Amino acid sequence: MKNFKTYLFFLDDHKAFSEDIRKKFDDPFRYVIQFVHSYEELFKAISKEKEKKHCKIAVIDMHDQSGKPETDTFLNSILGAGISGIILICAQDKLEEIIQTTHTRIDAIIPQNSNLILRIHNAAKKIISEHNIRLRKKRRDRSLIALLAFVMLALIALFIIWRRLPQHF
Repeated sequence: MKNFKTYLFFLDDHKAFSEDIRKKFDDPFRYVIQFVHSYEELFKAISKEKEKKHCKIAVIDMHDQSGKPETDTFLNSILGAGISGIILICAQDKLEEIIQTTHTRIDAIIPQNSNLILRIHNAAKKIISEHNIRLRKKRRDRSLIALLAFVMLALIALFIIWRRLPQHF
C-alpha cells in the first residue's frame, strides 16, 4: 500500500515546543508540519488540504481556553473540515475541567509535563494507525463485494448452462 503523508497542524500561541516537534517528526516524506497561531489560521490550513486519503491531525494547545463554549464549537467545525484526529494539550490542573466541558470527539488529552513530546508522538501514531485501518477496511469491503458479485455471476451462469445443456451434467 502506498504510504500517504500525515499532516500535523499545531495551534501554539507561545511557540513553546515547535523545535522539539520538528525534531520528533523529522521525516519530510511522511509528515508535513504546519504551525499556526490562531483558530482562523488552523481552520484555513486544514480546509486547504482537500485530499481525503491523507491523515490530518490537529494538535491544539489549550493553555487558557479551557471551559469556553466557543472552543467546543471550533472543535466541531474542524472535525467537519475532514480532520482525522484532535490532540489537546492542557495544564495538569485543568485536565478534569476540559474532560467534563468538552463534548467533542477528542482522540487524546495530554497534560503539559516533561514527556509532552513523546505523548504527542504516541497519540499521533495511534491516530495514523486508526486512519490506515479505516482506509484498508473500505478497500477490503469493496474487494469482498466484487468477489461476491463474481461468485453470484458464476453460479447464475452455471445454472443457465445446466438448464440448457443437462446432458453435460
